[in-house]
Amino acid sequence: MKIGFGMTLAFTALMAVQAPAQDLSGGAFISSKTAAAIKKDYRKASKSCRQSYTVAVSSNGYWAVRCHGKASGKVLARMTLEKCEHTAGRKCGLIMLRGKPVTFREAGSGISYGKAFRAAKVPFVRDASRREIQRDYAGAAGFRALAINRNGAWGIATGMASAKEAKKAALADCQANTRLRRSCFIYAVGDNALFRKSTNIYR
Repeated sequence: MKIGFGMTLAFTALMAVQAPAQDLSGGAFISSKTAAAIKKDYRKASKSCRQSYTVAVSSNGYWAVRCHGKASGKVLARMTLEKCEHTAGRKCGLIMLRGKPVTFREAGSGISYGKAFRAAKVPFVRDASRREIQRDYAGAAGFRALAINRNGAWGIATGMASAKEAKKAALADCQANTRLRRSCFIYAVGDNALFRKSTNIYR
């Protein structure tokens, strides 16, 4: 997401009364507009989401949020930074991790745009999901496809009669696995990764 603003170097009580912390003065570039947008998103989040609510921001005005109760802090940070970095087109930094403010520090997420499929590089998903994808997708027979979305849902199709059928089935599987109805997109067909810097993950 992006909120247009004139950059500042201070936060102003980002989460107000409902947040675990009253102030996020981590030194990140963030405006009152962005703070208000994140605050609104936080208030709409479920109680379980708030406990793992993680936010990354970029110096050019983009921000991303992830929450996942089963993900470790390290994995949650990686997934949030990937989401922010892909959208911003540059490195981002965390300002909140698991509902608690952290000092802003720009950090590369390790997001990859290679053309060869590698389960260990599939973005936005947990490490456990990467292992499942490696087990069930890599090397499977027939036409196969992998679909993912920006919030960690994924779906695969293997043993299909054509690439077209594989993509259609993978998208349907991914959409069935997302509770928030976030749009899925094709990440790979066979051994070819189709994820690019230009991929729109918010369509």
